[in-house]
Amino acid sequence: MSVFSGDHAFALAEVTTNGAPVTFTRTAEGYDPATDLVTPTTSTVSGQAIQVRMGGMAIERFRALGLVIEDAKRLLFAPTTFGQTPVTGDRVTWA
Repeated sequence: MSVFSGDHAFALAEVTTNGAPVTFTRTAEGYDPATDLVTPTTSTVSGQAIQVRMGGMAIERFRALGLVIEDAKRLLFAPTTFGQTPVTGDRVTWA
């Protein structure tokens, strides 16, 4: 058990109170040398999220990462499972 388990439980409970369930999805291609095939694998990270304001610094960070800012939403996310995190490129549906 991590020293941060209690903090995680508290954060998840707080976001759950005013947030909504979300699932981030990641698709990657994996090569299997035994079959010589490349197959897509999908993994997910589930949790709760709330939408927060998109400030000027956040927009600059998005641009620095090469992300397209068309109708960007910024979410405060707490994963259901402690230690799981979404990464740049994961997909999520919001609202």
